Amino acid sequence: MNDETENSKKGIYALFLRLLKSINWKYALGETLIVVIGITIAFNVDTGYENFKQQRQRKIILRQMLNDLKEDEKEIQKLISATEMTVKNCQTILEFDIKKTTGSKKEINALVNSLFGLVNKPTLRTNDVGYQAFISKTQLRDHQTDSLNILLNQYYQTAYGEINHFEREYEEHRKLKITPYFFENLNFTNPTDIDLNSLTNKYFRNITSYTAIILESGKTKLTSALKTNRKLKTQIRKSI
Repeated sequence: MNDETENSKKGIYALFLRLLKSINWKYALGETLIVVIGITIAFNVDTGYENFKQQRQRKIILRQMLNDLKEDEKEIQKLISATEMTVKNCQTILEFDIKKTTGSKKEINALVNSLFGLVNKPTLRTNDVGYQAFISKTQLRDHQTDSLNILLNQYYQTAYGEINHFEREYEEHRKLKITPYFFENLNFTNPTDIDLNSLTNKYFRNITSYTAIILESGKTKLTSALKTNRKLKTQIRKSI
């Protein structure tokens, strides 16, 4: 029994040796090398294509952000101009002297128009389609330069936040102080029929002064946001 087992083992071993000798090792190694090279090339091509798609998507999003920022710049410039005009209206009202008023229809109309200018609500329309797409793509966000990420945060987080705070502060002041006073003292059926004395009383002058203070603060925030906007546009152009 042991002899048969031993002979069987020897037979298997001999068969294995013949099998090894029959293999064309150069051909086998060549085939293996071709497979390895093929897999490597396929992997690199796939990785390269993914990188290409990511870069293309990155450029699309950055261009969208650039367009958003251009629209923002126009909006901010309009808000700065409107804010400056309203502050000027406030100064006109604070300098109003009833004794020097001729009472002409033209003068009263101009004064009423400046009053109504105080009711205008400054609002920045949010243009952040590109930014929202950007922050939703973790890979894109993580592969940006530190300088670009810093400017993005400064603009979309800090600057937007400060402008929104200014808008809320002004809106609250408008609702609680400005609008009620107008309704009590202006005849909307005939806007020129107003009590000029109402323009000089202490309460209204306090409202007007505080309005100017809020707007001046808002103008500072808008101007700062405009500077960051322009820096960010420059940085994005370099990154595209």
